[in-house]
Amino acid sequence: MLAVLGAGNLVSSVANWSSEFRQLHSIYANESGNGAGSLVSVAQCYLRSPHVVLLIVGHDWTAYVMLAMSIERMASLCGVHGRAPKPTQTAVRRALAAIAALGLFKLSVALADSLAQRHKLVNSLCNFRSIFSEPIYHMLLLSYLVMLYSTTAVFLVTCCLRRQRRHWPTSELLTMRLSRERSLTKSLTITLAFVVLFQALPWTLLYARLQTARWFRDFAIVARHLTCAIIPIIYLYNHPDIRKQLYDKIPLCGRLFKKQKGTNSVVYIGR
Repeated sequence: MLAVLGAGNLVSSVANWSSEFRQLHSIYANESGNGAGSLVSVAQCYLRSPHVVLLIVGHDWTAYVMLAMSIERMASLCGVHGRAPKPTQTAVRRALAAIAALGLFKLSVALADSLAQRHKLVNSLCNFRSIFSEPIYHMLLLSYLVMLYSTTAVFLVTCCLRRQRRHWPTSELLTMRLSRERSLTKSLTITLAFVVLFQALPWTLLYARLQTARWFRDFAIVARHLTCAIIPIIYLYNHPDIRKQLYDKIPLCGRLFKKQKGTNSVVYIGR
């Protein structure tokens, strides 16, 4: 399940690249004053800047999938009496369906609010604050931050339980299995650390409108948008199972990373 979710998260991160850079360009264009004088309707914004909707979908998918991956790690590492439950394909499909349903509901609420004021004139840069009403804007941002911090809490609990299990009597076979599970967890640890440090925390500080230096504000804007480019690198180089999923599903990835296919990961133990 971890490999499937990780591969899906990787693909969504790559798909978000154009949307993230388009949003980043809009932010700096707004600060420099380029295009600030022209006005367009909210409906025209969706045609001029489709990245607004794509960013909502991409961020939600990332947050929900990382939460699912953290729960999967907890189930695998903290099974009763060392018997880690293995999710079935049906459970994986239901989890993905639940993720899609939650994301669709949130997107539907946001779009309904925005299209209700589709004739409203806004700045041609079409940023989030202008397209959505104030309550919806706060809902979109806070729901994403809550999901990320909830994922972090689940993951920290998993790490604490894992440390306790080190003192339990185990067989040699179970020790090898737990060692492999820990190595898989390291990939998620690195990814989650990047998302929290370079996306969630900067967003939280800027959202709270704390007095921060200009250099930090510029760093936060760039870092939170470039995180989507870092996630695929972490997955591809740290997780052979995810690379295998991409080789099987996307032949182009198999040709691009053919030289890496037989190499062992620095954080992966066993196959």
